[in-house]
Amino acid sequence: GTVFMDMDCSVDSKNITMYGHYVYYDENAKFSPLHLLKEQDSFDENSIITFQLKDEIRTYEVFAVYYYDWEKEAGYFYQTADFQTDEGFLRHVRKAKERSMIESNLEITAEDHLLTLQTCVRNRSDLRLIVVAKEIERK
Repeated sequence: GTVFMDMDCSVDSKNITMYGHYVYYDENAKFSPLHLLKEQDSFDENSIITFQLKDEIRTYEVFAVYYYDWEKEAGYFYQTADFQTDEGFLRHVRKAKERSMIESNLEITAEDHLLTLQTCVRNRSDLRLIVVAKEIERK
């Protein structure tokens, strides 16, 4: 169960999607801690993500956390890597914010880049937890 990037993404994509397991026997492993972001208090304390690449460290701030039902929502592509228009990108951001279980006032513009994390949901083979964050820094 290694964390991996969507095959349509590169580190230069507008929206990098990463997949990782929810580990039932160790809720601190892989993407299991993402489920803590569903609660506003935990979200407020843990909304920063660090993404370490070979020669760079990127920091992201989470702005949306929601469930995706892959059986019922097959036409909704949260993992879109790049967008044909700025309007398409901003529509994607708006949909993520509308679906979100948490409140965030983070502003997103067409120039921003996103990191989307997906993990499974315990005892629900039809659901995935989606976490979307805006890049706020590169070093």
